[in-house]
Amino acid sequence: GHIAREPDKEGRRHLLVVPDVVALQNARDLTAVGFFSRPREQVDHGVLFDLEEELVSRMPAYAEMGLLSYYDVELVKGAYGNLILFSTPDVPEEWRTDAIHRRAVSVSPGHYYEVRLHKGSIRGALMGDCTIVIERTKYFDFTSADPWYGLRRFEEGRPG
Repeated sequence: GHIAREPDKEGRRHLLVVPDVVALQNARDLTAVGFFSRPREQVDHGVLFDLEEELVSRMPAYAEMGLLSYYDVELVKGAYGNLILFSTPDVPEEWRTDAIHRRAVSVSPGHYYEVRLHKGSIRGALMGDCTIVIERTKYFDFTSADPWYGLRRFEEGRPG
């Protein structure tokens, strides 16, 4: 496997984990998940980094269930996005039900104002001719005591 932890020239954090480089290079017809959020100010986000480190240590096991890559990038100072690729036709149930993933979901309201979770597919060869299709976006708004959740489905890349 491969783990790269390299800041860019602006000092923003990048973490890329590829458990099996050959599997990623040969991947076709993938599932993609994109996570974007607006973090709360004056909150210690260390617990999120600790959970991420636990996830990284378990990447070989996740690879067995279809994980191809995990990329965490600091988009602007303090705001992160994740791109996770799976070789499976959907997000593996084992990923959603994993204890570490469940813990990250449970602490999210205390760490973020809003979260957008995109789910899509990459049709064709990742390292060749492929098409990216966003299938749905889940919205989570934790700004008030009564959180708001929304779901938007797309039909062949168009709002449905």
